Amino acid sequence: MGIVSRIISVIVGIIILVAGVLLLFLSLNVMDPNIFPYTRFDLLLLVGDYNYTVLGFVLVILGVLLIASFSRRKRKKEGKNIVSHTDEKWELRISFEAIDSMVLTASKQVKGIRDVNTRISSTEQGLTINIRIQTIPGLPIQEIMSELQEKVREYVEEMSGITVAEVKILVEGVAREKIQKSAH
Repeated sequence: MGIVSRIISVIVGIIILVAGVLLLFLSLNVMDPNIFPYTRFDLLLLVGDYNYTVLGFVLVILGVLLIASFSRRKRKKEGKNIVSHTDEKWELRISFEAIDSMVLTASKQVKGIRDVNTRISSTEQGLTINIRIQTIPGLPIQEIMSELQEKVREYVEEMSGITVAEVKILVEGVAREKIQKSAH
């Protein structure tokens, strides 16, 4: 989202927030309804009407949400890449997205895995790769996990040159049906 649309969204959020606060104050009789003498509306009609109080609360919440969601700048999350020094003059940076792709490539070499989701973090000992999988029924889960850990470790270390400290696997479920290959 561009800066102009963010600014407009924040301004709209402030207007909605102010309108909500005014509506709350007027409906709860916290503010004198005659404070705006040149309005076309009779603000005395709002006093004591709890429908407007509820509407005021909704507007306040909506205004706060608009301001909060669009005023934040996108911040880069730390640890999105890992740096490997090849020598004093050069450094190699590999994004976690690239590591994620390597994990997916390695997991495709293992029979019996249906879905793969990864989370990668870096420690002093090397990468920690957390993998959530769903397996196909009828295959031993322990063998699938061992093979997947081995393949991921070997493939990521070979392709990136970065040490993999741990590969943790969580089996989230077993698919209800085997994946059927289409016969052509």
